[in-house]
Amino acid sequence: MRRDKPNPWAEILAALAITVLTVGGNLVLIWSQLPPQEKDNLRLSWRQTKQSWSRRLTVRAARAGRAGMGEELAGRDPAGFYGVAATLARWSRKLEES
Repeated sequence: MRRDKPNPWAEILAALAITVLTVGGNLVLIWSQLPPQEKDNLRLSWRQTKQSWSRRLTVRAARAGRAGMGEELAGRDPAGFYGVAATLARWSRKLEES
């Protein structure tokens, strides 16, 4: 009787799923055991991190927009810079909204 080899990708995917579920479960348990003030501190820290990233993205979007304007004034195609500026501004807004 011939035995088929197990699919290595299926094994990797199963191991990854088990790892994600284990880590997720542990995080839920840890979160449920934290005192309320620690939860508030973590939420505040997360908000500050999001605001910091949002500011960084906004600054980079403005720089890309200015670079696009410089390219436009020089007679070159500014589409790349404007696209980057729009994408960064969109990500910044999403961070602020969440």
